[in-house]
Amino acid sequence: MTLLSQTVNMFASRKALAAALALVALLQLASSPAHAQRRPRRPAAASPASATAAQDARVAEIAAEYLRGHYNFNPTAATAAGLHEYDAALESRSAEAVAAEAARLRSAVAALGRVRESALSPESRYDLLWLQSHARGRLLELEDIGTWQRDPALYTRLVASSFDNVLKRGYAPIQRRLDALLSRARAVPRLLAEARANLQNPPRVYTETAVGQAAGSIEFFSRAVPQMFEREGGGRLAASRRAEFAAAVEGVVAALRLYSDWLQSDLLARSNGDFRIGAENFRKKLLTRR
Repeated sequence: MTLLSQTVNMFASRKALAAALALVALLQLASSPAHAQRRPRRPAAASPASATAAQDARVAEIAAEYLRGHYNFNPTAATAAGLHEYDAALESRSAEAVAAEAARLRSAVAALGRVRESALSPESRYDLLWLQSHARGRLLELEDIGTWQRDPALYTRLVASSFDNVLKRGYAPIQRRLDALLSRARAVPRLLAEARANLQNPPRVYTETAVGQAAGSIEFFSRAVPQMFEREGGGRLAASRRAEFAAAVEGVVAALRLYSDWLQSDLLARSNGDFRIGAENFRKKLLTRR
């Protein structure tokens, strides 16, 4: 080996050694704590369990809000279900109230559609599917079938049930239940006025049935309701409270008589609607059965 080649080899070895030392230094720097703090961290992926908990909580939140809205629109059903914070209210079926309820139902369907169904627990998935079915069924009823515009007996049923569910269940002292009854009684003329505005061309058989049911409702309020009140302890209340109840019942009976007269003298003659809801509505009704 010549002197030149020895010199070249020595220089190459030193270059290689310098490069190796530089690489080691870089590796040590990269692994130092200070450098690790500056390195961007990837966000940790949510675990399946936490994703399920979050989506289940969202379904529970939507469900609670949905049921509050449902019972606000159907306070008589709330009383029947044992939810007595709605006892003083009576249904409204004005066109504006129905439109607001339909908007609420569409909003609920949209909120449920944004839930990640695949992340839900089996129980919450069932709740989700039930809520979707119920909301779509109620929309079908309000917007397409329209019983509130087709069935005059709907309104007498609501009036009778609103009293019956309060009187026949001893969930509270009669003096407290009396306050709810008085409040509902005051709203009966308003509800029956909404009925007269809503009912335009119902099926004749519906109006004929409603005439008979109105007569039954008048009898119910004239005889059965005072008896139920006495049986629940109303006779032991102060005379002024008993007089309030009697006046309220008389007001309900008067409103029902006016409604019955209107059914026979006005609505019956123009009740030419079709009782059939149509194949498509029937198909949708089957799909939303709960």
